[in-house]
Amino acid sequence: LSHINSSSCAPRACAMAERPAKSREGWGLFVSGLPNEVEEDDLDEAFRPFGDLTSLHLPLDRMTGFAKGYCMLEYRTHAEALAALSAMNGSKLKGKPIEVDWLCKEPQTGRDARSRSPHKNAK
Repeated sequence: LSHINSSSCAPRACAMAERPAKSREGWGLFVSGLPNEVEEDDLDEAFRPFGDLTSLHLPLDRMTGFAKGYCMLEYRTHAEALAALSAMNGSKLKGKPIEVDWLCKEPQTGRDARSRSPHKNAK
């Protein structure tokens, strides 16, 4: 499996969002709440039934070598990613509940997307 390019989705865009957005390679999911002892094979086994994973990135702690508790993975199609998100969000992996959400989301549009900073219009 190839690894996700972290520049394919800007974290700020993901934070203020409403709808899922496609990255350059596919439809990404962010999985959190993972146990420290989880390995890529465990994730592949859990998420493969929903479709072929095009990428999987499991960050490891440099000091311990254990997983940091989250991963990013991608599917080629929206339908595969949606099926995985729907089935896996709130499920347990190695006895620990996990959360699954879209990796990238489209930014809000319209009135709510404008800055509400008191300094914006100050002169």
